[in-house]
Amino acid sequence: MSDNLKAYIFLLGFLILASIGIFILPQGHFFSVAALLLGCIPLFISIYYFAKIKLIGVYEFLKDIMDKIKGI
Repeated sequence: MSDNLKAYIFLLGFLILASIGIFILPQGHFFSVAALLLGCIPLFISIYYFAKIKLIGVYEFLKDIMDKIKGI
C-alpha cells in the first residue's frame, strides 16, 4: 500500500471518529470525549505519512538541484 493511500485512510478514520464525537454523541460526555481522543491517533498517523511524503519530495527536489549544479 502506498504512503498516500495510508495517509488518506487514516485521515478518513480521524474524520469519522471526530464527526461521531462532535455531531452524534452529546457534547461533554465520556463517550464524546473518548471518540475525539481516539480520533487523535489516526490523525497523528496521517500527519506522519504526509510529512514522510513531503520530506521525500523535498529530498528528491534537492537531489535534482545538486545534480544540475554538478552538471554545470
